[in-house]
Amino acid sequence: MISGRCWTVCVPHPKETDAHQIVRRHAPAVPFGQGRPQPPGPARRLPAQRNPPGFVEQGAGVVVRHQAGFRPSGDPWPEGPEVLPGPTLVSQRWSDAVFLHWPIPPAWAEPYLPDGVEPDVFFGSTWVGLIGFRLHRTRLAGRIPLPWLGSFTEINVRLYTRGRDGTRGVLFVSLDAARLPTVLGARALRVPYIWSRCVPTRASGATGSYGYQVRRWGSTLDSRFSVHPDYGAEATDDLSLEVTARFGAHASLFGRTFFVPNTHRRWPLYKAELQEWDTQLLASAGFPVNGAPESVLFSPGVSALFGRPWRL
Repeated sequence: MISGRCWTVCVPHPKETDAHQIVRRHAPAVPFGQGRPQPPGPARRLPAQRNPPGFVEQGAGVVVRHQAGFRPSGDPWPEGPEVLPGPTLVSQRWSDAVFLHWPIPPAWAEPYLPDGVEPDVFFGSTWVGLIGFRLHRTRLAGRIPLPWLGSFTEINVRLYTRGRDGTRGVLFVSLDAARLPTVLGARALRVPYIWSRCVPTRASGATGSYGYQVRRWGSTLDSRFSVHPDYGAEATDDLSLEVTARFGAHASLFGRTFFVPNTHRRWPLYKAELQEWDTQLLASAGFPVNGAPESVLFSPGVSALFGRPWRL
């Protein structure tokens, strides 16, 4: 914020929509207290613009974040935007996602944020997430498959952010992955990937636990976490949606701040019971959290598309 299987559960999974059917154009988000901006890049005809996901209009063109629990009719959030800027750059599948989240003071997040980005505060704090998933079915331009380079396990530590242009997303503090060429390529673009041995762990049985183990090469760090999903308890509360319905990432490249947009259907989310965990990855990233995570979630996964980044 990673393969097919049959699930035997009492609650059916939501019908999956192929990510390639999503229209690849985007109406960008709205700056705080201002009117709607023009889309990045050359002018072109676009569908009628909507307010960005999770925002409501308060009159005179002023757009603000809705209060938790109140969403205007027609707002697609927590579904992804129907449009992305320019052509699809990458498509991929994220499977068996485990989400662990802790509240933290905004001051802990601020040193990591690039110019024009601030911590996104909701439910009285900002949040740090530890997310593990299997990434696969990667295609360049949505067409050219990358069966080895684009198939690996990833575990990331991320923050929740808000840009001066109104965009709401995440910022990655660390991303552990096992594909060295992918790691090196991403680091050349200043994406904080770390080459590690990342292994998905799963208990036997269709309803067993899911988790991940990370061992960093050249380090003593050996971290693991796992959860037991409750397929009878869908996670539809506001906090669960706020930490998962994120459709882009803020990033810094050569001193400039960019937003990298993505879109996907709403995560099929379930509450989960924490089986094992530690905070080594969070401490390594600079977040000395104490105690168990406040939010524990699991999702079988979604397919995602990435569009052209724009500069804030």
